[in-house]
Amino acid sequence: MNSIASVQNQRAPSAVANDLPDNLLRGGNAIAAFLFLGDSHGRRKVHHYANTGKPPVFRVGAILYGRKSELNAALSATPRS
Repeated sequence: MNSIASVQNQRAPSAVANDLPDNLLRGGNAIAAFLFLGDSHGRRKVHHYANTGKPPVFRVGAILYGRKSELNAALSATPRS
């Protein structure tokens, strides 16, 4: 019984689960608007970068998804020129 209790304690807290819809971006337009400060015209750039594996995005079928927290972390780690 202790092993079941320890597995239940390792599950994500409800606060994290409730934050997921606010953290998730759906589609190239939404990701472009987030990355390029409201300009969704960068959708082609997002798809190009997704094919090269640069931004932390993932596909479900043909739809791109990205997490705001991971995109922010990737942007913070990128050196400025």
